[in-house]
Amino acid sequence: MLRSIDRAQVVYESMELRGFDPDTFFIKKEKAGKKSWIYFWLMLILLIILRFVPIFEIIGGVFI
Repeated sequence: MLRSIDRAQVVYESMELRGFDPDTFFIKKEKAGKKSWIYFWLMLILLIILRFVPIFEIIGGVFI
């Protein structure tokens, strides 16, 4: 029991050295802004395009 308590104290001290603060442990949630939605939709469209368009065949055809 004493060894576990000592180990927990050592772990907690190293967490504090790395910037851990128990008062600000929880992340504040923010609503997604306009830029986040634009990024989301652009990435979704890009992934759909990459899924259905044979991009490597097109690139390979350029060099052959």
